[in-house]
Amino acid sequence: MVLDAAVREQVVRCVEDCVPSLPAAAAAGSSGAAGSGDSDWRLDGRAASTLLVLLERQLQTGDGGEVYVGEAHDVLWLKLQAGHAQTRLLALQLADKLFRELRPFRQRLCARFQMFVELTVGHSGTRPLPPPVEVAEALRERALEVLERWRDAYGRAYPQVITAVRYLRDVLGLRLPELRARAAARA
Repeated sequence: MVLDAAVREQVVRCVEDCVPSLPAAAAAGSSGAAGSGDSDWRLDGRAASTLLVLLERQLQTGDGGEVYVGEAHDVLWLKLQAGHAQTRLLALQLADKLFRELRPFRQRLCARFQMFVELTVGHSGTRPLPPPVEVAEALRERALEVLERWRDAYGRAYPQVITAVRYLRDVLGLRLPELRARAAARA
């Protein structure tokens, strides 16, 4: 299948707009410095929506949509490996949006789910989360929320999500946010 270079470029640009690269050196020297403000931790909703519409359109037309979803996944995967926690946090937020909306994205991400969990939760002693520490803590908290939501919504279709949550909770003793219990308590 021949990819439309313009569409491919638009997919890559949308991911870049959602998850700008931050230099790892900036993370090492910062603890609450400029660029790590709470508002910088939020995904650009307009850019994410543009990407989602583009990918959905390509999937609907059958014009290599899954290939473009794969391209978005691959660019996002590089962002998840960044040496700056803020880049990973934004990448996690975009991955969450795409995971909830696009089955081909779910399938691709679940193929490397163990590594995804390591990159976002940082539970492995050999692969800790990058600095700054404050953002890394926010990344871990958000990742646990996302994993819990995905378990509830997609666990039957993607058992690796259930396995990951059980491992984090039962083996590593990480505390999940228990979103269902909180929602029931509020109701």
